[in-house]
Amino acid sequence: MNTFEFYNQPKKVKPMKKLLALLFLMTMAVSMAFAQQDYVTLTGHVINQETGIPVAGQPMFISVDSINFPGYTNQVFTDSSGFYTDQIPYMDGVTQGQIVVSTIDCNGQMVSNTAGFYPGMQQITIDFNIYCNAASGCQASFFYQPASNDMLSIAFIDQSTFMPDAGIDNWYWDFGDGNYSSEQNPIHSYSESGLYNACLYISSDDSSCYSNFCLPVDAGFFQPDSCMNYFWYTADSTGNG
Repeated sequence: MNTFEFYNQPKKVKPMKKLLALLFLMTMAVSMAFAQQDYVTLTGHVINQETGIPVAGQPMFISVDSINFPGYTNQVFTDSSGFYTDQIPYMDGVTQGQIVVSTIDCNGQMVSNTAGFYPGMQQITIDFNIYCNAASGCQASFFYQPASNDMLSIAFIDQSTFMPDAGIDNWYWDFGDGNYSSEQNPIHSYSESGLYNACLYISSDDSSCYSNFCLPVDAGFFQPDSCMNYFWYTADSTGNG
């Protein structure tokens, strides 16, 4: 009697299948690494373009343009070496969008830079070279404060300064929504929530003073309830308090 022995021959795996499997595993590993970081790190360096010296204590205004970042804004300051950083959280279902960083140069001019982002990005760098020249006879400045019972109603408080031989005769406000005022300390009501770029222009009748200053204004984003407290502050020249 003839005896037949059967052996299970191992199937040969084609090299291409091995390569695809390896690529799949690598992709999964990278995806898991991205998933572990639920924020994108924003960094940047601010330099005085006239002197090349880093600008310390410079306020940087950050906003994110994405449907999954409703109302995300933040303000940070550059350190002693002119660097700033922020960690912007990813939300569930985040889509691609834009990060906008704005700052104000020594002449009160708003300067903005943007960068696109998409899910999986871990770091974005936005640098600035800001312009400074000799100061005029005055410097425009202001801060704002929403009403406690209506976050769309904003009080604008003039904090402009001027030299002893100069003065301020004219104030012109651009609230960033198509409305204007010539009062020194106006109150303006925005029609809807949003981030607006408000600007103050000051001048004197004898031309000894002209300056402007712009600031992003959050209107209606934060609605304090009975269990929430809130406050506003104005940083000093060092940006530390």
